[in-house]
Amino acid sequence: FGQTGRRRTDPGKQLPLALPTEQDHVVLPRATSWERMADEYRVLGLSPHFHPLGLMRARLPAGMVSSRELEKLPNGLLIRVPGLIVCRQRPATAKGITFLLLEDEFGLVNIIVYPDLYERQRLHVRATPLLIVEGRLQRLNNNTNVLATRVVPLEDAAFVYPRHPSDAREDPVTEGSDAVDPRTIQLVRLEEATDGPQNRAEVTAIKPHAHNYR
Repeated sequence: FGQTGRRRTDPGKQLPLALPTEQDHVVLPRATSWERMADEYRVLGLSPHFHPLGLMRARLPAGMVSSRELEKLPNGLLIRVPGLIVCRQRPATAKGITFLLLEDEFGLVNIIVYPDLYERQRLHVRATPLLIVEGRLQRLNNNTNVLATRVVPLEDAAFVYPRHPSDAREDPVTEGSDAVDPRTIQLVRLEEATDGPQNRAEVTAIKPHAHNYR
């Protein structure tokens, strides 16, 4: 009542607006395999499609050993094994020894960390997901282990990225006589790989739900 002259409109209908219909179409670059993997880790804590080492392998220098090569190597050999730490154990009955389970794109490697190394590089042993482990290959009672002598965060190794090795940053935690300077490792000259990580932040973003037991 008293509302003569007003048009009733359907509340569920959008009023016509004088807007331009032509719009610019944004073309986004296709995500790389590394970016897709990083998204899966952010959401799931794992990637069902990719492994970080599989995407980095072409950039690693000669001499890095994979899990599938261990059985062919002699006992006692000093080796470097890169990988993702998926399990950590430091049982009270092991006299301070820490056990790590390192995973690459081919399988698993048992890593034994003695108390002296643990105290020197506690932060990396306990919390760094991607490591290069240097140590002695041990075959004992049908078990294959690596007795670690030092560890290096994989994100601090210059050869992982498409840049010059002189740009590598020094790791303040591993400075000293037991440190491994990534710039001293012989590099493999490769063209830039678009599927690998492009900077340090892209590597540190890979954080799996590692299982830690005591």
